[in-house]
Amino acid sequence: MTGEIKYLGEWAKQTFNYAIIGILVGIAIVCFFFALDLLSSVFLHFLGGYSPPSPVNEPHFFSFRPLFGNAFSDRWWLLVLLALIPAFGGLITGLIKYKLIRVEKPELHETDVFIDAFHNERGLIKGRDGLVRGVTSVLTIGSGGSAGREGPSAMVGATVGSLLGRFLKFEDRERRKIVAAAAGAGIAAMFKSPLGGAFFGIETLYRRDMEVDALVPAIICSITSYIVSCSVFGHGHLYGIGEYNLAALLKPFSLLLFFALGLACIPFVYAFIKLLEVSRSVFFTRLRIPDFLKPALGGLLLGFLFLTGYLVMNPNHDLERGIGIASGIFGGGYGFIQLAFYGRLTFGVLAFIAVAKIIATAITLGSGGSGGSFIPSLTMGAALGGAIGEILNYFFPETVENPWVFALI
Repeated sequence: MTGEIKYLGEWAKQTFNYAIIGILVGIAIVCFFFALDLLSSVFLHFLGGYSPPSPVNEPHFFSFRPLFGNAFSDRWWLLVLLALIPAFGGLITGLIKYKLIRVEKPELHETDVFIDAFHNERGLIKGRDGLVRGVTSVLTIGSGGSAGREGPSAMVGATVGSLLGRFLKFEDRERRKIVAAAAGAGIAAMFKSPLGGAFFGIETLYRRDMEVDALVPAIICSITSYIVSCSVFGHGHLYGIGEYNLAALLKPFSLLLFFALGLACIPFVYAFIKLLEVSRSVFFTRLRIPDFLKPALGGLLLGFLFLTGYLVMNPNHDLERGIGIASGIFGGGYGFIQLAFYGRLTFGVLAFIAVAKIIATAITLGSGGSGGSFIPSLTMGAALGGAIGEILNYFFPETVENPWVFALI
């Protein structure tokens, strides 16, 4: 009986610790989102004259009147100004990351930081490194860099978990377990997906024994961080979708088309992964300029990619088409995905972004910008699926009634 009471007491203590860590991770992610919203509003909307679209249920807390007017008007210099903003954000990122407060292992991206800490650093992440990487992620994404929030969210959560693990004097194995659970809690809070966040945190570690051991802490941390996030941002899923015919989607021919879509995605996924590796190698091995200038150069190339695509795909300065191109190039692509789900993007824009997003993300992350690659890969997939859906709708209009469904799949 005494042993059972002792076990229950220890279990209650651990559960309380996991819940506290989840709450703190949730608070950190709320602060991270506020910073992203503020910087994006200042850089892209106020200075650049471009208001990025967003998922239908994503809140916004800051709004500014554009300083010079709408970037998609007939004044060409406003478009050039918008294209230069990622370079400005990249310059600040480079100065912070490589000059002012140099981070350890700058070649690692944010998701890799917590994986490396788990495997090689006994679950230890320096608070300074976590803070600097969080700030540079805000600068990169907020100024239009093609990067996602999932990597920084996991890294912020893992940093909080590591610091709490040290404060509570956890043993190495327990601290590593908490780092994995807290990383998943960061994902859960940012994307309102507690179970998805919990499984993300443990599945990225490639350690079967630790996956089982960390499952309960990951679920507790993710649920509590999710509750904190929902208390600020509201409940409900991020994205809205259009109407669809479920019976038509379940027809054998429709399922065959979905299978063909999966096959079509393979070369794009391979190109996405390979180009990220090549870009990082070119920028950090062959390019002989100071490291702190490389994110600025990446931002400059990103702006050039946007201008080229805009002038080719939208010579008449159509507002909706311009927003579609900009939302696919700049940032993670959250708003672009929402536009694709509502079927508001033309075939040309979808096809262009399916290729351009791969290049944009490789440039941003390969040059030393901070952020994740998961959401950009989803943007690429949504663009490719939407483009293929438009083609299939042309040839099989009775079967493919809703081409946007292919963007969702």
